[in-house]
Amino acid sequence: MIWAGIMLDGRTLLRVFDRGSVTGVRYRDEVLEPYVRLFWGAVGPEFILQD
Repeated sequence: MIWAGIMLDGRTLLRVFDRGSVTGVRYRDEVLEPYVRLFWGAVGPEFILQD
């Protein structure tokens, strides 16, 4: 599986999952968490991530 994200001012790097299946926990830990942390401080408590 290959994952990439599009943002307002650019895009993320490609994330290649080369082994095993992608579980919800793995997706959260390896893909979502790093990007949520990037934007949390700028957006604040009203932050909504649409996946």
